[in-house]
Parts: sequence; structure tokens; C-alpha cells
Amino acid sequence: MSVHIVNEDNVPIETFGPGRTKFLYQSADGGPDIMIRYFGPTVLDAHAHPFNEMFYILEGELQIADTIYGPGSCIFVSKDTPYGPVHAPRGEAKVLRYADGRGEKRSFKPEQ
Repeated sequence: MSVHIVNEDNVPIETFGPGRTKFLYQSADGGPDIMIRYFGPTVLDAHAHPFNEMFYILEGELQIADTIYGPGSCIFVSKDTPYGPVHAPRGEAKVLRYADGRGEKRSFKPEQ
């Protein structure tokens, strides 16, 4: 067990996927990651991850599929659950994201 403390003001913003990210904590052994994601108008296709993840909307709005979530919204996505598309419909959304493991994103194509 360990304690990791960081102030987001001391963490650089990195380009990561279609957006910007501040990695607040990255485990060395494939365990949990905590980050602040800045989502923009670029749409992430529907996908799934092989781990649980949680989003907490800090600023702006995040749209997942047909629903728009505002500040204070907490969204939990169970591992292997397809969700999306995802984007910020009105500018940029600042989102705290927790992922309890690492793994590749898997694209999800709904059945036609």
C-alpha cells in the first residue's frame, strides 16, 4: 500500500489520443491510472476497455452517445462495456478519469 499526492498545477499537459491529458498517477505494474482529460469536439468512436473506469465531470459538458453530462456528474463504466461515441459538444470538457488497469481500447461497432 502506498500514498501518492500530487497537485494538478504541477503536472504537465500531454497530448494523448484525441485530446490533452494530465497524468496524476500512473502505476508501474498495470494497476490503476488517474488523470485529468480534456475532451474537445473530436469524437471518440464507441469502444470498450478491459478494465473498469470512472469519469467525474469537473468543467464543461461531456456527451456519451445521446446523453450530455455536466459538472458534478459521475459516470462508471464496467470493464468490457461498450460506450460512446464520446465528445465535448460545447468547447472543452475537463474530466477526472480513473481507470483500474491498462489495456488497449477496443473499437465497438453496433450491430446493423
